[in-house]
Amino acid sequence: MLYESKVIIAAIQENFGLDISLRTRRREVVDARQAAIVAMRVMGSTTQIAECFNMDHSTIVYTTKHHEERYNTDPRKRLKHFELYCAVYDFVNDLIKKKKFDQFDAILNVREELERQRAKFNDINEVLIDTQLELKEYQKKVKELTKYKIAYMQLRKNINETA
Repeated sequence: MLYESKVIIAAIQENFGLDISLRTRRREVVDARQAAIVAMRVMGSTTQIAECFNMDHSTIVYTTKHHEERYNTDPRKRLKHFELYCAVYDFVNDLIKKKKFDQFDAILNVREELERQRAKFNDINEVLIDTQLELKEYQKKVKELTKYKIAYMQLRKNINETA
């Protein structure tokens, strides 16, 4: 259930440009999230769906109860301010019925791989920064040692002249 919900969230983001996993109250994100939740209701219990969106199951129940007010099967009778809700609901419903997860599964896999590569890049970048700091410290030590070398050479020269 959790995996399918990630694929559905990725598909909605790809098609509608909305990240419904965000915790925001922007109307278009809320409508899209609620439509996805109602469409996903056939996939599992309210508790399972709530876990996918990091919500309480009562939110899922509330959203399901208000579905009839927002959605009309006849596109001509749909209220204008619920167009996005209806479009997302139809899209997710179609996605679940036809199990068209392959294309969006690939998108999700690419995103996960990109996230792994970013994490690796950040780790390497941190190591590089640490190495650069160590290099600067070593360069300072070499400068100090160079001063001692010059002083030692002068001392040796003075000893050779006096001997």
